[in-house]
Amino acid sequence: MYQRVLEERRKFTYYRLSQSEREEISRRLTRFLMNREEVLLAIIFGGFIDSEIFRDIDLAIYTMYKVPIEEEYMYEYMLSEKLTMRSGYQLIPFY
Repeated sequence: MYQRVLEERRKFTYYRLSQSEREEISRRLTRFLMNREEVLLAIIFGGFIDSEIFRDIDLAIYTMYKVPIEEEYMYEYMLSEKLTMRSGYQLIPFY
């Protein structure tokens, strides 16, 4: 069991940032999302917020159905790419 956990951990890259570095990333993401008309609410959660180390940034986004359901997948993909570029870390949006 322990060996399997170690092998699975090796598949991911983990990061450690200071509080000020995390706040700067949060500000960059906030500035970007505030300019998007369809985004009504965005919440960062998970390890980026409450852990000393993290491997990605979890982001919940609420659009109140401003993105048509048939376009959700492409919207998530496009937004994930743009947010990852802005933050420098893998971002996982939950739409």
